[in-house]
Parts: sequence; structure tokens; C-alpha cells
Amino acid sequence: HELAVTREEFTENALVERWVASMIQEAKTILLAIPSKLAPVMAGLEPAEVEDRLKEAIDEALAQLHLS
Repeated sequence: HELAVTREEFTENALVERWVASMIQEAKTILLAIPSKLAPVMAGLEPAEVEDRLKEAIDEALAQLHLS
């Protein structure tokens, strides 16, 4: 630990906390948008098709988060 501090190879806790909080907020925003986006187009679909659409939406959300 002392060597890392001497070499300035560390990240301040406050910076990491802000970064993680930002990531969580972005994930929350993206994931909470899924129901309102999909609900109108899911009515009347067969359960298997609903499952496929949900999986696609989750994959999209994960891809978005991966690029962030």
C-alpha cells in the first residue's frame, strides 16, 4: 500500500464513490425505462413472445451500460 501511495498509483475513495453512484444511477434509469417502453407493445402477445421481447430489452440495456 505504501509503495502504491508513493508512486501515486491509487484513486481517492470519494472519486470511486462518485463513479459508482453515477454508474448505479445510469443503470437504474435505463432499467426503469423498460416497462413503460415495452408495456404498450406487449399486450396480447403470447408468453413466449413476451419473454423474447423482455430478453431483447435486457440485452439492449446491458449493451447500453457496457458502452457507458
